[in-house]
Amino acid sequence: MFRQAVKRGKMPFNPCTGMDDAHEADPDSNREWLAPEWKFARENAPLEVHIPMMIARYAGLRGQTIVSITGNSSRTIPMDRRAKLFATPRARTDGR
Repeated sequence: MFRQAVKRGKMPFNPCTGMDDAHEADPDSNREWLAPEWKFARENAPLEVHIPMMIARYAGLRGQTIVSITGNSSRTIPMDRRAKLFATPRARTDGR
């Protein structure tokens, strides 16, 4: 973040230059779940966890988007009543 601030002229220098990274990302952290993992989660997850899991799995939404979904965030698409359109408050442009 400081590096970007220096590039944009918001800060004169990066106070963290030369420091070690506090966290190293796990390359497998965002991999798709295997079939046995989904089966176990579907069978054992409580409802409050099951619903966001299914939204993530079948609607393809990220966790950050899922937490911003409210009852007004979706609407049925007229041409196919089985389909849902999700829009987060920030993404909406139609004033709803």
